[in-house]
Formats: sequence, C-alpha cells, structure tokens
Amino acid sequence: PISLPGMEGYLFSQPCGSDRGGDIVYLTACGSGVVARVCLADVVGHGGQVAQVSEWLGDVLRRKINHINPSRVFSALNRRVVRRGFDSLATAICVSYNAFLRRLYLCQAGHPFVLKYSRSGNRWEWIFSKEGKSPQGGLRNTVFGVSDDVTYELIHCDLAPGDRVFLYSDGVVEAPDASRELYGEERLMGLLGECGGLPDEHLIRRVVDALKAFTGQDSMIHDDVTLMVLTAKEHSGGEVLWRAVKNRCEGLCKAVFRLPGTVPTRL
Repeated sequence: PISLPGMEGYLFSQPCGSDRGGDIVYLTACGSGVVARVCLADVVGHGGQVAQVSEWLGDVLRRKINHINPSRVFSALNRRVVRRGFDSLATAICVSYNAFLRRLYLCQAGHPFVLKYSRSGNRWEWIFSKEGKSPQGGLRNTVFGVSDDVTYELIHCDLAPGDRVFLYSDGVVEAPDASRELYGEERLMGLLGECGGLPDEHLIRRVVDALKAFTGQDSMIHDDVTLMVLTAKEHSGGEVLWRAVKNRCEGLCKAVFRLPGTVPTRL
C-alpha cells in the first residue's frame, strides 16, 4: 500500500532476476507535505549500472524534492548519465501531485505512457507526452544517455477526488504469450476498463493475474514487471494548507535546535 500527500494507492513490482537491467521506483514528498512525487525508471544494463543510476536518481530527487517541476529531475539525471558515458539506457516517468491545487504534473523519458481514470466519466484515457525533435532543436522526451541536448517537457492535468493514475514498466505491455504475441496497450486498456471501480489493491491483482494467464508463467520471467495505481483522496484546501504550515514550522524548529551550541527546549 502507498500513502502520499493527497494520494493513496498500491504498488506491485517483481524482478525477473536477469542481468539485463531492472526497474527502479522512488516515492517522495516535499518538506511541506503538500507535493507527492513518484518516479519509475527502467534501466537496461548490468547490475552495477542499474545500481549506479538508482543512486543518481535518488540523489537528484533528494536535492530537488521541493521543486514541483519533475523535468528538472530528468534533465539533471540525463546529464549525469551522458557525462559518465554509460552504455546502458534508461527510460523513466515522473509524476508530481500538488494536493492543494489537485493538479498532476508529468514528465516522461521514453517510458510507456500513463493512464488516467476519471471517476465521474468512469473511463480511462492515455496521458501522452510525445518524443522526437524539440521545437527548440535537439531531442524531446527521449531516453537517458542518448544526448545531453534533450528537452523534457512538463504536461499537467487536474484530478478530482476518486480519479486515478496508472503507471507501469514495459514488462507489462511487452509480456509475451506462447506464440510470442505481446500483451500490448489495447489489452491493458480493455482490462482496466472492466475494473475501474475496484479498490486499488484488487485492480492491481486483476492486472497481475491477467498477465500470468496470458504468459502462462506464474513467475513472469520475461522481464521485470512493475505497476502502480494512485488515487486522489478527498480533502479540503484548508486541511492541506494547515498541514503545510505545521510541517514547515516543525522543520524550522528542528533546524534551529540542531545548530551548534544550542540546547533543545520544549515548546
């Protein structure tokens, strides 16, 4: 189960145990407890390279945790990968949710697209972020490590209480059956359409069971499989604002009390 500012949900992640790479998931919240951030990356390479990219991603997320714009995270991480000349590539998707504004910000680097569920319309739709050439020159939204001249665009949408977002790695849509046919995006969309009203955990279990049935492999050894559903929670703007002020005050008190030569005092 997942609990973040303004959101709750469920995560499933199963490694396949090969040396081809791995899925990386980071869940963070800003210091005010208002902005939630989720980053899912899929690194193609060997174990040491996966660990290095994971370390860099965690470091960048920590340093930029209070920035709402995830494109800054991606630009910083891409520069590190290019500078080090890794022969591995990494796709990633990062979403930031501002609980006060009820707004979702999304940035994508060659990763499978995000799906959004509207509770009022009872339907799923894709949130697209196009790759290719940037209007300013260079590349746009491409995988990490290809070029340092890449623009990572920021797109956004509003979420009402009960709306959902569904994130996944390519091990979901590229799961093969016995004849090597892939599960694909259309099957995924159709399945989600059948169970949009289910609780988060049950929805994830339905997708996992469908993948196992399709591949005929209970362990799904074809690739790492990661999927996550996040649901916008019901709350008032005043509640979010009060939590932000409270968290900021607590953080300031802790910072002051840790100064050299000061003695903590009960307030």
